[in-house]
Amino acid sequence: MTERNRHTASPAEKLCESRDKQPGFRWPIAVDNRLDRLVEAANDAGLNTTRRELIAAIVASHTDNPKALEKAIKYYRTVTLQKAAGQDNVTEIGLVEHGPGPRKRRAR
Repeated sequence: MTERNRHTASPAEKLCESRDKQPGFRWPIAVDNRLDRLVEAANDAGLNTTRRELIAAIVASHTDNPKALEKAIKYYRTVTLQKAAGQDNVTEIGLVEHGPGPRKRRAR
């Protein structure tokens, strides 16, 4: 990987307040829909979070144990849309493709 800019930070700085970067990646629409459902579940529990914060929290808190990473990758490579969506006994999975930009918050 090419390094562009280096900077230093205090080891005591909160990760959630540190310098950020816009990631550039693509993933299945079903994963994007799953993220929306996870954010909704977190917000229903009173966490008042965002897609960005939830993704960062999941990555930051995940282990770097090779066996755990292998398990996660194998799961991703083999899981069906039906299982990932948690929708049993359906003949089609409904997916929503959002355009770029912030999502509208659900009315409370």
